[in-house]
Amino acid sequence: MQQQVTPASTDPFAPFGGYEQELRAMVTDMAPRLFAVVQEYGERQDARIAAWGLAFRDHVEVVGCGGAYHLNLASTDSAARLFVRPQTRSRILWLDEAA
Repeated sequence: MQQQVTPASTDPFAPFGGYEQELRAMVTDMAPRLFAVVQEYGERQDARIAAWGLAFRDHVEVVGCGGAYHLNLASTDSAARLFVRPQTRSRILWLDEAA
């Protein structure tokens, strides 16, 4: 019968505070925030999600809902401005704040 090797027994950093724990902390700290670019029609009459985005520390990535484009922009404000149309307004809604 073969013996199972646990991840902790193969972790060379385990005696020094746990490599896995530090790696997970780094990933959590550096994770981008998810947002939607929402277009609103009229005064709270109707709305649609025009695009989804990831906000990194130094830029944002935006993908249109139809998949026709992928944008690399400086900020979420830039993303919102790109989706303003006549008789609509555009704004950013953060997924972690939607709940």
